[in-house]
Amino acid sequence: MRYTQRNIKWLAMVLAVCTLLSFCACTGGGQPLETLTEAITELITDALTSPAETDAITSGDQVTDTTPDTEAETQVDTLVMPEDAPKQNNVVTFCDFEKMQDLFSGKAYTASVVKDDDGTSLLKLATEGDSVRGNYARLDYATYMSYAGLEPVAWEKCGYAIVTLKVENVNKTAFEIILKGQVGDDTFQAKGASTYSKSKTGWQTICVPFELSQKENATLSEMRIFFAKDATSAGETVYIKSITFASDRAEMAELMGESVVNPMETTITIPGLKNNYTFLQVTDLHSSAFSAEDTKSMDANRINLITGRRNAFKGGSFYAEERMEFLFGYADKIEANLLMLSGDILDFPSATNVKLFKDTVAGLETPVLYALGNHDWCYGDSDYFSQNAIQNQIPLLKDISAGEPKGDTSFNYIEYEDLIVVAIDNSQDMVVKSTVDKFLSLYEKNKPIILMLHVPMHVDTLVADSTKVWGKDLGMGGTGVSAWHPENDVERFYNAVCLDQNTPVVAVIAGHVHFNHEDVFPNGVTQYITTESYSDGDCRVLYVKGE
Repeated sequence: MRYTQRNIKWLAMVLAVCTLLSFCACTGGGQPLETLTEAITELITDALTSPAETDAITSGDQVTDTTPDTEAETQVDTLVMPEDAPKQNNVVTFCDFEKMQDLFSGKAYTASVVKDDDGTSLLKLATEGDSVRGNYARLDYATYMSYAGLEPVAWEKCGYAIVTLKVENVNKTAFEIILKGQVGDDTFQAKGASTYSKSKTGWQTICVPFELSQKENATLSEMRIFFAKDATSAGETVYIKSITFASDRAEMAELMGESVVNPMETTITIPGLKNNYTFLQVTDLHSSAFSAEDTKSMDANRINLITGRRNAFKGGSFYAEERMEFLFGYADKIEANLLMLSGDILDFPSATNVKLFKDTVAGLETPVLYALGNHDWCYGDSDYFSQNAIQNQIPLLKDISAGEPKGDTSFNYIEYEDLIVVAIDNSQDMVVKSTVDKFLSLYEKNKPIILMLHVPMHVDTLVADSTKVWGKDLGMGGTGVSAWHPENDVERFYNAVCLDQNTPVVAVIAGHVHFNHEDVFPNGVTQYITTESYSDGDCRVLYVKGE
């Protein structure tokens, strides 16, 4: 016989009643009837009003659920998660969810998830029937992400869509996406267009740019993919492997395989240094921004000059000035203590170029130390090193550096607890006496010094590479270059930095020659020369630490 908890409770109640009756009989009926009745009533009430418990049988240590079939069971509508479901909300990869029919709708097309030869899931879109014009596939992106357990991507992160696809039997090359966003009950959209190669048989990657409106707290909710725009026949097919959203041009370029910021790392060890520092050096960007307003005061020769130079300093899909925000911003990204700009950041001082420079620096959290280069303050024609450039164009750049003294473009430094970083203008192939005096006065602080210049100091090991690229030695001082000027004191400066065995200078950071080079002066001080940044976004991260 099976005994449930409910059976046992009722049996206990009956036995209790019998016990009470027996007790009365044994005591000669001395127990008052009212008391006996009250006790029995209380016992029955307790048994009948106890919470219902699940019936079960006991067999060893196992408990078997015997809940009556009449009790309703909760039905959970679950979605089986494929292994290749999207893992990031800004990367749409396609997998065969059980509810695919809930995700897609559109016009004159078929949509299905198929497998590539390597097993990768692809979205296959194809035109069908006689009415093929204006065909598109609508993807309920918000639901798709919810199926994958992800939140929709923020609207402002959708500046570009990088689409990896291949095509079959298409007659046109137009590809278009309409994005729909949502914040609360409000919806809005942005349109982007690109082209693909209809003759390419393999995979290709295209970039679709969008003009996004500013919408706070908005997210992407839907995509409409015009996959074979203006198709002419059924069976025009596009396979999509992934759609990746990028927030800005730099992220887009990186996704397309182009380097925007390309840092190299150098560690400088200083005995006795208590603190660690991270510096970012950017040099020889040659930003060449100008506007129609700038050219109003220029003759045809200068306009041709700056136009040609702008094209010459284009690296990949980026003009030099277009890299500036990303190169400078990298200092904030790595939380650098200092952004070191070692000259020729500008190729010429047009009003547009200077404003871009100042505005970009002003938008940084990282302080900036800046040494003038020979192109920052003059045009590469009759203006080069002219008195007009020296007197009127150098002052345009005086408020960029954050060091001391304020507004001094020839000598500027930032002092830390246990280190000094100095910027000196040697862009005219000289260092004047007053600047050398200011520099030598820092020796009294008894702190190690990192010196930043535009033109590197002469060292024999630099001559061969400099001559190979430029046809001459570009190093300054010693047997290298030195401009004639009555105030030029470059030899005293050279001796203090490169020959003095007791110099507090621990490293020299420079640019100018457009190639990477590392060498050691006769006194053991190392010079680090960094290549130009306009081609591939090259820059140098300096880790300065104690020993």
